[in-house]
Amino acid sequence: MNRYLSDLSVSLVQATGRSFGISASEYWGNPKPLSKVLALVSGRFESPLVSVNRRSVSQAVLRYRNSRELTDYLDIKYVCIGASEEFSGWCLLEDAGLLDKLLKLAQAVPDRWRLKYFSCLLRSYWSFPRDDEETTPASKIGWAKLRGWLDGQRIYLGGSIQTKPLWFQTLNNHANLLADRPCKRYGQELLTGVSASLNEALENLGVPSDSWLRNEAIDAQMQAGADLKDVGFQSCLSRLVDVATGKTEFRLSRSIATRCLARLVSRYAACGSRPEHMALRDAAIALIGNPWLHRTAWDSYVLDQNGQPDDDAREMVNGWLKVRLIKDFFDLLSEDRSADSRRLNYWLGFEPMIEDMWFALGADAMSDRRKDYAEFRQRANGRLLDLVGATPTINNAFLMHIGEYVVIEFGITGNACFAYRYNDLPARIKRRLNSGTTQALIDIAELKEAGYEVRLLHQGSWEPKFDAAICPLLGFMPSGGGDPRSSRGAVPAKSVQDVRTSAPVYPWRTSFSRLDFERFISRFGLAVDDRVHKGGCLWVRTDAANAQVCESLKNWGFSYRDGKGWWRE
Repeated sequence: MNRYLSDLSVSLVQATGRSFGISASEYWGNPKPLSKVLALVSGRFESPLVSVNRRSVSQAVLRYRNSRELTDYLDIKYVCIGASEEFSGWCLLEDAGLLDKLLKLAQAVPDRWRLKYFSCLLRSYWSFPRDDEETTPASKIGWAKLRGWLDGQRIYLGGSIQTKPLWFQTLNNHANLLADRPCKRYGQELLTGVSASLNEALENLGVPSDSWLRNEAIDAQMQAGADLKDVGFQSCLSRLVDVATGKTEFRLSRSIATRCLARLVSRYAACGSRPEHMALRDAAIALIGNPWLHRTAWDSYVLDQNGQPDDDAREMVNGWLKVRLIKDFFDLLSEDRSADSRRLNYWLGFEPMIEDMWFALGADAMSDRRKDYAEFRQRANGRLLDLVGATPTINNAFLMHIGEYVVIEFGITGNACFAYRYNDLPARIKRRLNSGTTQALIDIAELKEAGYEVRLLHQGSWEPKFDAAICPLLGFMPSGGGDPRSSRGAVPAKSVQDVRTSAPVYPWRTSFSRLDFERFISRFGLAVDDRVHKGGCLWVRTDAANAQVCESLKNWGFSYRDGKGWWRE
């Protein structure tokens, strides 16, 4: 033998011996050890990815749909590959009968072919567009059935004498990927910023970069964070919000991002202490919507542990948004952008009772491109109007719907504050307020028309005068505890009594509403002990003497405990 060929032979024997256990006594040129090495190479490096022509796959799938027959090995392989894809508006997974037949054919063959079909169907499993809005419920049922079949075949093939590639061993090590919550195992690891275990699975199994599995991994990370105690959850919340909103290297589909945000909002609402989290607030509003304008979306996405609409979470973000918008108006949109702290503090006290609000912006604020103004317009989207008429372009108006009234404040100081009965507003104004159109025009003269209930001036010590005139109309007296308004002095007792006795009687609804509850508590001057965030109950500390109070609380699901008051979970 040529000396160079002899050296090559020795080197090959040494290399294969180290890598595959071929002994030096087995001569490299013999067919038997050569076949053994090729089998080992194939087993070690065969990829679960199957590269085929999409047109061939499409033709095979549609032929199967029309003929409902499969006899050729290649056709079965192509149909396995295309089982989860849509061709001509149809997906095989939607047809339970054809799917059953395909799965039976894929396992009624020798183990070598069965493994090949298994890898093709595994590819379909990863590639299924599970999270697309267009994906039908029927195809999701078929996909779940495919998952169960794959797991059963994994167990069968694991006990087969058929040589398996390394990716199959990876799948065995990560059998959870064929379970109902495939990524739960990696949640805590991902939460710490480590993903070695999941990355191994994704790489060795050839999972496509756009697979639903990557969304599922993010969802598992969110759940792992939500499972932490309050302190741990709040410490990682900002990072989880960044992940959910696509501020990391991986972009989520909108549906998954919304689902993740909904879980974070609900979990944060259950914390014992929950100061405003601005990133969470803005992300929730951007993905789910304004809580008071998109109630249906909130009730669909943001659910409590019992799968019911999480009213507490919605009201939490609702309160954050209203406070932010009130601050924006008096800090940003008032005259020369100087913080109008007295009016700001005054109206912040009414925040729990504000059912809706609108902002009529002058030309300057509507067109200002600075970041603060752009963010304000985004937050107020759906409740913006164009303020026109005989007023400076720097002027703006703030309209608050509280109870039966609309209260109007203006940005430029020197303008009076007006309160109108909402039902008495002209129909044309109501249409503009509720049009949701940013370009709806409203003339400043229309906001100062005759027929107002009260007209108040911000002169001297004006706050007590406002209370005496407005609080009886609204049926609400802001509490002093923690209220920034309390620093200006106590409201005369007579005013408080007037509020409690002359406030309108509201039709307390059977369905519990935090807004109605706050109004109810204020009207009757009842003491509340809210222990919900600590795992306890919502208590109203009063007796059973007042029949109207008792009836309303019963309608809301409260129960009475003698000597302690009324409670509901």
